[in-house]
Formats: sequence, structure tokens, C-alpha cells
Amino acid sequence: MIKILAIDDIDNNLNCLGRIINETFPGSVFISALDGTSGIELAIANDPDVILLDIVMPDLDGFDVCRILKHDDRVSDITVIFLTSTIDIRQNRIRHLKWGLKHSSPNQLMRLNLLPR
Repeated sequence: MIKILAIDDIDNNLNCLGRIINETFPGSVFISALDGTSGIELAIANDPDVILLDIVMPDLDGFDVCRILKHDDRVSDITVIFLTSTIDIRQNRIRHLKWGLKHSSPNQLMRLNLLPR
């Protein structure tokens, strides 16, 4: 059973993601957090297979969350996929690569963007 953690400060985004994940991956476990700190705690407690992470969030943004996760041996091997509505994809892509991220996807959610690559 696949476990997916989504971290986004917009509740509606998490609800949409949850529906898409449940329809696309029946039997999967969908876990969500409305802020970076809670997301880090849930990642450590639940050991998800993948983390879907928004970039623009108050307090800890997605880059800070990713940096913390990638420096914690308990969760550093979890795949992180950024979901973002930011316009400057090229600049964000450079930051993604710096942290070892393989994929990013605009926050205009489509099922194809969430399927395993």
C-alpha cells in the first residue's frame, strides 16, 4: 500500500489532491498537512513513499521543508515532488536540482502530473 503525504497551506488544494490520489491509487493512504512543521512531523511519524510539497507557504516554505527533510536520516530517502503555482519555473527548477529533486509540477493539477514517472 502506497502512502502519500501532501503538504500545502491551502485546504482546498489538499482536498483536491486527496480525491485525485484516492481515485488514481485505490487503497493508497493519503496524509495531509497544512504547514511545513506539521508536514515534517507527519513525514517522520508515517514514513510516506512520496511527499507532494507546495513551495509558497508561510513560516517554512517548501524549500525549507525539503532542506530539513533531506538532512534528516529518518526521511532523507523519501521522494519529494514540488507542486507549485509559481511562475518562475526555471529559477525554481535550479533550486529543485540543488536539493536533489527529480520532478516538479505546476499546481494546475492534472492526473498525468501525479502518475509515477
